[in-house]
Amino acid sequence: MNKVFYPCKIEKDEYGDLAVQFLDVEEAFTDGDDLEDAKKNAKEVLSGVLGYKLDKGHSIPTPSSHSLVNNKNIFWISPDPNIALAIQLRLSREKANLTLRALSDKIGISYQSVQRLEKSNCNPSLKTISKVVRALGIEVNLSFGL
Repeated sequence: MNKVFYPCKIEKDEYGDLAVQFLDVEEAFTDGDDLEDAKKNAKEVLSGVLGYKLDKGHSIPTPSSHSLVNNKNIFWISPDPNIALAIQLRLSREKANLTLRALSDKIGISYQSVQRLEKSNCNPSLKTISKVVRALGIEVNLSFGL
């Protein structure tokens, strides 16, 4: 599983603030006083919008490929880790053409437990993640910013 990054455009607006607009998530926009503030606010709004979409069962936009978006004003923002994990699991399950019920049957845990994996507040054990990624035929790589 690759880390989830969404591209956003950060540019000065007419008031001198930095306006942030995500390219793949139209309803995710914010601003900031400086670049650091704009990126922090971007992460918050992206996590909020994607978390809402996850919790309501709405479709999750697939992030653009890095190679498709090349511009000096484009920044790649990752949502909070729990949101990123839920997105990765949902997109991987959909790519494997599995329903929640089919994945539940395949890994031997309840439908409700599998459904919770794709919510913004998911907090699965490593054992559960291991079962899911084996069933989906994907790889998980953990990394820490040390």
